[in-house]
Amino acid sequence: MTFAFEVWREASDGRPRRRAARGSYVTVHVPDKEAGGSAPWPAAWRTALAEGVYPEVVDRLR
Repeated sequence: MTFAFEVWREASDGRPRRRAARGSYVTVHVPDKEAGGSAPWPAAWRTALAEGVYPEVVDRLR
């Protein structure tokens, strides 16, 4: 699952609001940390994460 974010500086001292930074990070599902390795996100988790989220987000979890 990829999270993207932006940090914005508010307008002040006559300078307009503008983006100060942007980035992203990826998380993976590791069902057994002792054995290691990633695995697909469980269907129940995908459903729970998708509630109220745009469908394209769910597609990225597959």
